[in-house]
Amino acid sequence: MPKLRDRLLFQARGADENGDPGGGWEDRFSLFAELDYQRGSELAVSNRLEGRQPVAMTIRDSAQARTITAGFRAIVQGGQRPGETFNITAVAPARARGFLHLMGVSGVASG
Repeated sequence: MPKLRDRLLFQARGADENGDPGGGWEDRFSLFAELDYQRGSELAVSNRLEGRQPVAMTIRDSAQARTITAGFRAIVQGGQRPGETFNITAVAPARARGFLHLMGVSGVASG
């Protein structure tokens, strides 16, 4: 059973002045999650190193949670790494029944 100790704020892009999805980030909801930091990587980008930190997130399945897509981002609220932002890259059912598994990455452009 996952230990949901970290609170995450989920955000999605709002509509821009033309009504297209591409405006600023808007708060949608916050949920408790279990964060599992994966092995990071570094890439040489324009003669500099860019650190990327992948993370696996487990959240309780709910109607809100099922709206999360790869267009969302999650921001850690409180804990040891407050404000850390993860771009969601994948959403899948978790091994434990009643939970969802999200993959995200920090250290990349947010957008």
